[in-house]
Amino acid sequence: MGKDFAIYSLLCLIVLFFGFQFSNTFLIVLFTFLVFAAIVLRLLINIDSKNIKLNLRIDHNCVQYEESYFEISLTSPKELTAAGLIYFTFEITFDKYGEKRIRSLKIPASKKQGSIKIPFVSDNCSSVTIKCQSVELNDILGITKVKLKAPKPIIFTVFPKELPISITSNEHLFFTAESDQIMQDKKGTDMSEIFELREYVPGDNIKAIHWKLSNKIDKPIVRVGHSSTNTKTLIFLDIGRESGSNAIEGVKLSNAVSLAFAISHRLLDMGIGHKICSTDAHSISYYEINDLHDIIYAQKHILSSPLPKENGIGISHLLSSYKYTDFSKIIYVYSQNYTQNLLRLSLLTDVVALNISDESDEIEVSMDNKCRFYSLPQSKLEKETFNINL
Repeated sequence: MGKDFAIYSLLCLIVLFFGFQFSNTFLIVLFTFLVFAAIVLRLLINIDSKNIKLNLRIDHNCVQYEESYFEISLTSPKELTAAGLIYFTFEITFDKYGEKRIRSLKIPASKKQGSIKIPFVSDNCSSVTIKCQSVELNDILGITKVKLKAPKPIIFTVFPKELPISITSNEHLFFTAESDQIMQDKKGTDMSEIFELREYVPGDNIKAIHWKLSNKIDKPIVRVGHSSTNTKTLIFLDIGRESGSNAIEGVKLSNAVSLAFAISHRLLDMGIGHKICSTDAHSISYYEINDLHDIIYAQKHILSSPLPKENGIGISHLLSSYKYTDFSKIIYVYSQNYTQNLLRLSLLTDVVALNISDESDEIEVSMDNKCRFYSLPQSKLEKETFNINL
């Protein structure tokens, strides 16, 4: 718009110069008309700006890497007379990681009302806030502009894309407070036989459907693992924005979150209830996972909680509070580097540590003290299925 204004001003000056230079009445009249037109456009665009009301909306939450849309709508009680293009500058904040991005776009101003859908694809799973830093209305010639009142920000969740992870285990992951291990092959002591019932919702595991009861009442019913089986397995998401003095990329942190929830989904598919916990800027939060609704609830809360600055601080709290004694299996998900406290923890309970690395194209498995480490290549994370032995 600045370029259009400069060209228009230059044109006026040229007309004025030659008008006086050659005493040309037509050119002087043309100059007067051009100036008068600019003044009229300015007055009309001011009137239009007072009538325009903008609104941002999004109808649903999104999934990482999948295209979605947010909508900009314009309403006016009167027809617009001189409005041309509306220029927006958006600030997109990924609340989980504190990452901000700027996006600019322009849309035509309709006569009275209208809306336009803006494509949105996120490589981060997070709570996302989109707000307008600035909104400017140009006239139809692009020579004048006025500021508009910015619409209210929108906040929504970008859920993690489910990664192709498979899990195998030589051990039984069902535990109760009374015993260290339930032998699933022993009749009458399989804790997967203890369950609650509820109506099926889309996304539930088909294998969990109670077919006999569903046929009787003519609607699908699913089994939900009883909470007494889920107190001994913990997925511990312990990540922060910085490792030492180096910032960790938001995409890498986001992939760690996706990995943690992919493991949670696989455990649930195996009928294994568990807990998942995450370190945020102020505390550590634990979420009990028995069904898909629990996962969605945990995702919404974890993705909206800002990360701490320091990477890996949660494990110190786990050790100092002796909270680790509540669990017989800890699946520790970290980013970039781990602390010596992880090795201390592995001497006290069974720990499997998972990390996403951009330093190799192959999965790497290693042992340190009693801790098993899996390093998954970021470049192949969505292309290959990786098996993790718990």
